[in-house]
Amino acid sequence: MKKIEITQDNYRVLTALKDEVLIGRIVYLKWYSANKAAIMVGENSEYSLEPKGFWQTKLEVLKDNAIVCKVKSKFSGYEISRPTDPDRPYRFKYKGFFKNGYVLVNYKDEVLLEIVSNFSWKKRYPGYTAACSDDFGDDEFEKILLMLCVHFCRTLYNAAAASAT
Repeated sequence: MKKIEITQDNYRVLTALKDEVLIGRIVYLKWYSANKAAIMVGENSEYSLEPKGFWQTKLEVLKDNAIVCKVKSKFSGYEISRPTDPDRPYRFKYKGFFKNGYVLVNYKDEVLLEIVSNFSWKKRYPGYTAACSDDFGDDEFEKILLMLCVHFCRTLYNAAAASAT
């Protein structure tokens, strides 16, 4: 299992590092924008996260105006599918009622990634820790999946915090 640390530099920037090596970064374009963001994978690949639909419950990840993957928001979590393989979706869902964190599973229900919050009252911005198998996260699409999971986790924690106040 490899551990990936995700730090929140400010309210709009999240950075994923493994052994001080940059994996990816999410930059939210505006402070009030929860779904519109730029995703950088590595040093030179840039993707955009665009909301779709009237209620913005669908998202598209684009690279040079080409769809890389589509995301549907469901009651049980998020479903991520590729245009080339729509019958084999990935699902991002809550671990369980008495368990902390979220998991990313493939179409066979195999856990690919677990992500938990590193909330501390002393820090101004919370971070996250992702644990995945050693072979996950090597290619660019898996890094996009990781950054999408960070986005989903942040969105769900912010929604829970907003509903508690």
